[in-house]
Parts: sequence; C-alpha cells; structure tokens
Amino acid sequence: MTLKISGKDAKDFLLRQASNKFNDYNAFLKAKAQIVSLTFIELTTEGTFLVFCKNPKELKAHLEKFIIIEELKIEIDNSSVSKHDLDDFVFEESIVKLYERQQNILEKYIDFAKGCFPGQEVLAKFKNIGLKKKEERAKIFLDQALEIFANAKNNQEELDPAIELLKKAIKEDPKNEDAYESLGVMYAKQENFAEAIKIMQVLELINPKNAMALMNLSIFYMKLGDKETAENYKAKATILEFEKAL
Repeated sequence: MTLKISGKDAKDFLLRQASNKFNDYNAFLKAKAQIVSLTFIELTTEGTFLVFCKNPKELKAHLEKFIIIEELKIEIDNSSVSKHDLDDFVFEESIVKLYERQQNILEKYIDFAKGCFPGQEVLAKFKNIGLKKKEERAKIFLDQALEIFANAKNNQEELDPAIELLKKAIKEDPKNEDAYESLGVMYAKQENFAEAIKIMQVLELINPKNAMALMNLSIFYMKLGDKETAENYKAKATILEFEKAL
C-alpha cells in the first residue's frame, strides 16, 4: 500500500515529519518515539512522493493533523506496489522497544544527523545514553567470558558459562566484533565447528575486512574437511593482510 503526497509544500512537509532522507527507509513517529508507520519514501521524476507502508490509512490520518497552511495533497494509491522490505511493528509501540527485538531497526530507519522530526529527542537520548550503557554491559560480559576461557583446562564443558556470557554480550551490542570472534573460537574449542562457522560468517558480514574472521573460517572449514572453501578464505585473509601492510 502507498501514500501519494504531492504539492509545492510536500517536500518541506515531509522533511519535518520523516526520520531519514528521501529514496530511503523512514519512520514516522510521535513525540515520544511511538511508531506511526515504518516506510520507504520514493521521490518520483514528477516531484511526487510515494510513501510505501503497511498502514496507509493510519499514516494518512496522522500526517493530516500537521497540515496547517501547507499546499499539499495526501491520497492513498492502491496502484503502486512496494518493492522494499518493510519491517513489521506494533502500532504505537516505541521504536526503542522494537530495537530490543530487531537490532538493525534504528540504523535502517533513522538518520541521527538529520534535522528535527517528531521523536528525535527521545531517540537522541537513547543513542547517547542507552546504547552506550549497552556497549558497557557487553564489554563486562566479554571480559568475564575471557577470564573463564583463560582459566579453563581441557574440559570442554567449562566453556559453557563463557559461551552464555558471550551471547549476552552480543545481545547487548550486536556489532561487538571481539564477542563474535571469541564465541566462534570457543565453539571451535568444543569442536562444534559448524556453529563456529556460523558465528564467524556473521562477523564477516559485520566487517568484511576482519582478517581474523576469514582466517578462522579457513581453519574451521579445514577441520570439517572442506579444503577448497578453507583455501578460499585463507586467500582472502592473505590479501587483506597484504593490503594492510601496504
């Protein structure tokens, strides 16, 4: 479903309401960051804005409340079909609450460098305070896990508490590369190479230039007997190390 927004004031109006730039994913929020709609805004060559969303009636009603003297028209367009992957949400749920379930939600829909929009102040506080606290908790879990690892002997089950701590660290900070690398290594120590590979592949997605992730993938695939894949990852890691040296 789509909203079509046109008129000479359409652009300025949307700039005040949307959370991101045009031709990108956007959130429309209330003052306390409750979600009205998660959308993709497309600017056509005719200067009309197409707002792809899952709840056009609710979004239309919300936006119309803010029209004062602006010259624009908002209409539901059933002929345009979205090609974009819009996330599910609970109407009027805080986007901060949704972030707890979908860790990429803020990065996908919010441009913190953009000018003012409803809910921006709440999100800025969450980013500056809430996310920092999450990163700090993740580091504590990581340090505790590494201490267990350092004191562990040959009993593979000794690493189970460390693995659980690393999972907590990743939940708090989904981009903590050290936590992913440590978790992959600990799974490998337990000879669970399939799970170790999954973790390292996630780390590779987060940072394709993480040479340790590539080298570990080479080692883990070799352990599983997949020599060809192991050699491919080893070559990638070698190229990265060579680029760094240059």
